[in-house]
Amino acid sequence: MRVLHICESVTGGIATYLNELVPCQIEKYGSDCVHLVVPHSQKEEISIPSQNLTYFDEVNRKSLVTQLRMLVSYQKDVKEFRPTVVHIHSTFAGFWFRLGLFFTLKRPYKVIYCSHGWAFDRECSEKTKKAIIFIEKLLSHKTDRIVCISKHDLQVAKKCGLNQNKLTLVKNTIKEVPVTLAAAEISQDTKNFLFVGRFDKQKGFDLLLEAIAATRSEDFRVYCIGDFVVNNDLKQLEMVSSDKRIIHLGWKPKLEVMQYMKACDALIMPSRWEGFGLVALEALNCGCPVFHSGKGGLSEHLDDCDYYKALSKPVALNLQHLLKYSTKFGLQKIRNNLVENYSNSYSIFDLTESLEKLYK
Repeated sequence: MRVLHICESVTGGIATYLNELVPCQIEKYGSDCVHLVVPHSQKEEISIPSQNLTYFDEVNRKSLVTQLRMLVSYQKDVKEFRPTVVHIHSTFAGFWFRLGLFFTLKRPYKVIYCSHGWAFDRECSEKTKKAIIFIEKLLSHKTDRIVCISKHDLQVAKKCGLNQNKLTLVKNTIKEVPVTLAAAEISQDTKNFLFVGRFDKQKGFDLLLEAIAATRSEDFRVYCIGDFVVNNDLKQLEMVSSDKRIIHLGWKPKLEVMQYMKACDALIMPSRWEGFGLVALEALNCGCPVFHSGKGGLSEHLDDCDYYKALSKPVALNLQHLLKYSTKFGLQKIRNNLVENYSNSYSIFDLTESLEKLYK
């Protein structure tokens, strides 16, 4: 088994996914049998030995030239590594790599594709949605198996008419939290909330800022791990830098993120769409309650309960109520309930085994 992972961008959930999965595959198949192709600018987000990595220049999605260069890099790595399986991650990587296969006579390897959340399941015009579905259907002819990361992901794909014989549910998961991992050192004199992810529309970061702005209370802090990637709204930039209730931490390594999850009273996920929402699972494993939008795969982790609570609509208003009316004592009580009752039964071993069945 020789597995080549193809990526276009890994920032956020895909990096977490690969950092969990690839070390297990290296242990199982051997160091020489697993390789990744990732953007050079994002290499710090991948905690995998450099000998298992190949880099390409970051892609400008508005530049056809840089995207074609990325495709050439993909093809070069396939030729040099000679994989038995090419595992593609995300929509853009899936588009370019599989498009190139229409001009390839021989393909001595399996193609496994995972969108990590369907592009046509996001907020967009009906015309755009139909175009994306058409492209996904077309490219599926050059795909052996399509991995769906949640039941929601699978149901949406079936509803849109993708080949059901190629669709397979392989849920995300994470490793157990190290027992010795200490909580981050932050003040416990206030209610401490946590946001992890890109500061963009998909993650609902604007809804969080709206809720903070509408709340005059000073008895809380929101620790924000991540940064602006797609949207650079000047008002949002100014608020993040000037509001003392917002602690902007930038991107952090996995273990540091988990330390903040251990230290904060709750994680806030106001996402407008989520294929799976891996960060919610990480928070629960760290004993950090989650308040979420209920979108996409977020509704599948657990039934609604006090430590995994779906926010009613409108989300921004309910976030405002959470920030204003929750109490430190009440949040600690919820955390204690989570620690006593929650356990993750789906391991990284299960994920590795499920993918191996598709690879064969």
